[in-house]
Amino acid sequence: LLDAFEDLDKDLKKKDYNPWKPIMDRKDFDATVENTLTMMMADCAKEFEKLPIVQDVEILRNILYSGVWTKYALARKKRDEKKGESDGR
Repeated sequence: LLDAFEDLDKDLKKKDYNPWKPIMDRKDFDATVENTLTMMMADCAKEFEKLPIVQDVEILRNILYSGVWTKYALARKKRDEKKGESDGR
């Protein structure tokens, strides 16, 4: 879903499928995306912590607990900047 969020504008132009399309015009779209990702990542982290992983566990934790949110913040920033440009800011 994070990749779909990043690709939303590209998918709109190409008329490709994107699971966010049906709700993208809602006023609470950004909050819905963030809440959805938060819930999904919480579930992923919960299940990940049950696994008996020893090798590379810190790298994987970094991806789960930080990497995803860093990527989301960048995608959100790009969307906000494009939105500002189209609004004439």
